[in-house]
Amino acid sequence: ESNRTKLWEAGVTLLTEDMAMAAVLPATGAQRASMLIAMRDHYGDNIALTRSAFSPTIDNTELECKCLIEPLSVKRRFRLEDYFENDSLPRIRIFNEAELIARRILQNHPPDLPVALSDEAGVHLVLVGLGSVGQSILLQLARLGHYRSGKQPKVTVIDRNVKQQWREMLGAYPQLVALVQVETQELKIEEITEEDVDRWLFDERPVTMAYVCTKDEIANLRFARL
Repeated sequence: ESNRTKLWEAGVTLLTEDMAMAAVLPATGAQRASMLIAMRDHYGDNIALTRSAFSPTIDNTELECKCLIEPLSVKRRFRLEDYFENDSLPRIRIFNEAELIARRILQNHPPDLPVALSDEAGVHLVLVGLGSVGQSILLQLARLGHYRSGKQPKVTVIDRNVKQQWREMLGAYPQLVALVQVETQELKIEEITEEDVDRWLFDERPVTMAYVCTKDEIANLRFARL
């Protein structure tokens, strides 16, 4: 509330949280906007906002929309044509936060950073947490994981329910087994010891990068220290 005046002066329009969904777009001037980014907590709200943006009431044929679809399991099955008319499809892009994070992580911290110039050394990741971000990293690695050594990337995946999560991933993406060598370790991050870390780090293929992706930030930092 204390920043409301500054934001208004900077051109940001602030709306109350309890405003009815149908009133949001007219109140923000969607008729003259070039882009709508719908990223409320529930993907159903984002679909509703996006559909409203293409309605005759708004009457903005230049408007493009980015629509957040969470969680990853829903995004995986999502089909734009099930919710929108064909003439609207070219103006809509769906996105998922976990996938954006995964792409940024692999861009800023490449999995092969220590061995990028080696003809022999392969990539070995330690991936802690196979939630939405962990799964997205694994999928991104499978898409990009072609390295100078020609060896398939190896990934040691640690999570409390990793075997079930990995089975579900394979059900959705059976081709993963041909692209990534995965070894699973069913452990809670809080229970990981120095001995566990030593065993993974001093594997026959040395670890090139570790990504720690659980929802518990304190536990993530503890693992990083280990």
